Amino acid sequence: MNQRQFDIHQNFYLHTDGWGQGQIPDIIKLLVSVQLKAACDLGQIEKNEKLVLENCLDLRNNCGHPGQYKPEEYKALSFLEDLLTILFDK
Repeated sequence: MNQRQFDIHQNFYLHTDGWGQGQIPDIIKLLVSVQLKAACDLGQIEKNEKLVLENCLDLRNNCGHPGQYKPEEYKALSFLEDLLTILFDK
């Protein structure tokens, strides 16, 4: 098992009980995180873009779960600008 495979397995065990019995949002976040890493490894996005997209993913998760966090207008606009610029402006 190479380092990358080990990292994927380790992340899987961190987000589940080791048998795949975790919460669905944790598994989805893991899959999106793996997709971002793959896109970076394949040269589709740069390392800095990957970090920005990971921040967007965290913001989406913070807004999507029950809680008191409600981003203001400019935060939402910044989120959309980052997504559109990185994903669709290439």
